[in-house]
Amino acid sequence: MTRRIVVTIDQIERAGMLRAEGMPAPWIAEDLGLPPATIRRIAPADPEGQREWLRSWGRIRAVPALLALHNEFSPANAHHRA
Repeated sequence: MTRRIVVTIDQIERAGMLRAEGMPAPWIAEDLGLPPATIRRIAPADPEGQREWLRSWGRIRAVPALLALHNEFSPANAHHRA
């Protein structure tokens, strides 16, 4: 049996915007509450955007204060802020 996932127009637009910036599908999926495979299907990766994202993420990880902010505000930690 095939499982259907409902995706809103807003989710498609946000996924497309984030993918264009190079954000990895699993991160977008976490943010939008969708499976990574769905993100890959509705918003294919942009190779140049991915390279830029990896460069940016490397710089974020290199600065402890930025990494702490990322961890604080990541969707995975949203339940701690509620």
